[in-house]
Amino acid sequence: MMLKDRVLIKDLPKHLEQEVVMQGWVHNRRDLGGISFLILRDRSGIVQCVFENTDIPLHESSVQVTGKPVENKRAPGGLEIHATKLEIITEAKEPPPVEISKEEWHVNPETLLEYRHISIRGIEARAALKVQAELASAMRNYLNSQDFTEIFSPKIVAAGAEGGANLFEVDYYGKRAYLAQSPQLYKQLMMAVYERVYEIAPVFRAEQSHTSRHLAEYLSLDVEMGFIKDDHDIMDLEEALLKSMMADVAKSCQKELEIFGAEIPNLQVEFPRITLFDARALIKEKYDYETGGKDLDPEAERLLGRWAKEEYDSDFVFVTNYPQAARPFYTY
Repeated sequence: MMLKDRVLIKDLPKHLEQEVVMQGWVHNRRDLGGISFLILRDRSGIVQCVFENTDIPLHESSVQVTGKPVENKRAPGGLEIHATKLEIITEAKEPPPVEISKEEWHVNPETLLEYRHISIRGIEARAALKVQAELASAMRNYLNSQDFTEIFSPKIVAAGAEGGANLFEVDYYGKRAYLAQSPQLYKQLMMAVYERVYEIAPVFRAEQSHTSRHLAEYLSLDVEMGFIKDDHDIMDLEEALLKSMMADVAKSCQKELEIFGAEIPNLQVEFPRITLFDARALIKEKYDYETGGKDLDPEAERLLGRWAKEEYDSDFVFVTNYPQAARPFYTY
């Protein structure tokens, strides 16, 4: 007798009242005296499996479950499995250091980070990574359709691209080198080859500030293009790109967005555009806040974002006409 094809949890609604075979990990378990509940997790989601007189192995054991999916509004996803068979593929020998099914209970992020190899399996943790992966895929899809070429620039470099104060220094076989803080100069170099290029890659910045605006490492989405009429060509491209990316995520990550209570911005409105001079004046007049320096400080940026949302229902705003004194590297 041939083994039935494995069914993913996301496809169970297509097989109601039919015997199915599933494979995954023990996400959670509980025993109510003769009746055991196993929350099974695979790459597509979780489902509750109900067993009679069955010992459920430890969390994170990999198992195979045979049974019939039936509707149950109280169960995760609105259905559960009336299981008839449990097979252990690989049994966990000890409980995991963190209980993944209760990841939100760990208010101390240090605990989750210390055991990241385990906690990353949690529903919320992997949902964030799924959205990230879909955003990167959507960016590639759109830019490839616009005749852009993806490039892969070096990440060990001889000098910084945007100043030397925040560089990670590394020993490169006895020579001084750094982790790349930006692909900017490589993009400009490759623009003379392909005209239109982009890169999705990590960048590194030695910034010791514990804020949402400072990260030692992050995934950078970079675009460069030549032969433009003016900066409005760049803004037109960026607006179309962002709208395409978010439309794709809205379709492919509905479940993940629901987990975080997140909503896709209004994609029907145009992103407002305002000069730096006018933005500073608007913030002073409308919100009685005067930003320091020649640029916009973080509070001014938040207020400008508030204005764009209130006036245009836009979560985005372009600030244009930066003077060389404010951004010398980019306006020269």
